[in-house]
Amino acid sequence: MKYLFSILVSLLASKLLIADKPNFVFIYADDMGWTGTSVEMIPGDARTKSDYYHTPNIEKLASMGMRFSAAYAPAAMCTPSRAAVLTGKTPAEIHITTPGPGLGTNAHKMRPPTQLTEFPVSEISIAEALKPAGYASAYFGKWHLGQGNPGQHGFDVHDGSTSNFTPKTRDPTTQRTSLASMNEPSHS
Repeated sequence: MKYLFSILVSLLASKLLIADKPNFVFIYADDMGWTGTSVEMIPGDARTKSDYYHTPNIEKLASMGMRFSAAYAPAAMCTPSRAAVLTGKTPAEIHITTPGPGLGTNAHKMRPPTQLTEFPVSEISIAEALKPAGYASAYFGKWHLGQGNPGQHGFDVHDGSTSNFTPKTRDPTTQRTSLASMNEPSHS
């Protein structure tokens, strides 16, 4: 997976291969399967879409782009899966394999592996990898990767350090970056 991620980033970043940069929207939702939208994930196979949920805007996005219909989640839980997608590494490589601190040290007779509770600043996210190619990036929704926020990992616009619930208060390090501030002139 990390090699595929590296190849994708290299292709997108190469100005020789792509004259005009394509835009892309990646929607990643916890616990959502093929039948969570009204998009046929496999065109022509009605079993791969919902006849209950109606998602016309997602249908429109899918008609203009590509679908990942033969993919799998890197982990069975939200936090390690999200960290893996952001970096192209496995949850084990990042040392994020549970959504929290994990089990206590007395829960196992064997020593448990190192478990990080924060997404390491040293990890290069897809937003950071695409920035040299001139991309701007946004992250909206569940972050749930520790107390940091998407802005600390290269995302230009984001809604802060959200978890399963939106925080009632935010401190200055997790403030939302507005779309308007992206268009303001830099004073540096």
